[in-house]
Amino acid sequence: MENPEIKSSSTPTANQLQEQVDSLRHIVISLLVLAIVVSGTFTLFLLRQSKYARVEANNLRTSINEYNNTNYPVIRDFRDRLAEYSKTHRDFAPVAQKYGLDQGPGSVTLQTPATVAPAPSAAPAGVSKQKK
Repeated sequence: MENPEIKSSSTPTANQLQEQVDSLRHIVISLLVLAIVVSGTFTLFLLRQSKYARVEANNLRTSINEYNNTNYPVIRDFRDRLAEYSKTHRDFAPVAQKYGLDQGPGSVTLQTPATVAPAPSAAPAGVSKQKK
């Protein structure tokens, strides 16, 4: 039996190598452009989400301040009136004792809501707020 000769692959010519390099360069440039487009789109998405979050935070601040100024005093007054009512009506005393209203007005402390600070002004794009 004869050994068949193994054909060695021919070495690429300079023109073929140049075509491969050009093709690779084209692919790399295309990927870089695609990366720039994707990162720009993602940046726009984050800016829009930041805007929505800022608007929602301002709406929540308004709601909290409204609660602190209108609803909380009414609730506190109602609690104090229930405590006074429990002193004069002994059949209500067990309910008042169960919920801690039997100590009298002002003795039961509801946690006073903290006032909400106004929204900080937005910094210009690219400027970060740093404390030294």
